[in-house]
Amino acid sequence: MHPQFFELLRWLQDHPKIDYVLLNTNGVRIARDDDFVRELNAAFRYGAFQLYLQFDGPQRRGKNFCAAPTCATRERCIVRCGEMKLPITLAMT
Repeated sequence: MHPQFFELLRWLQDHPKIDYVLLNTNGVRIARDDDFVRELNAAFRYGAFQLYLQFDGPQRRGKNFCAAPTCATRERCIVRCGEMKLPITLAMT
């Protein structure tokens, strides 16, 4: 991740010619890093930022489609984003 991510995010959200920012992610950092989540919650503005979360689906034909740790990570990311009221779009891969 870019070392100035939050500075860039704030700049992009403040730029008058940029409608909103889409962050493509696998959700790992959001699921596991409390400090990152706190700073993300403080930095993002509703309506100017959205998360595109990689999502393979919970199951396929009765079998678990993604590895259990990966699914748990995605679920935790979704919960944390909900707590922040951060919009998510699931990007099927």
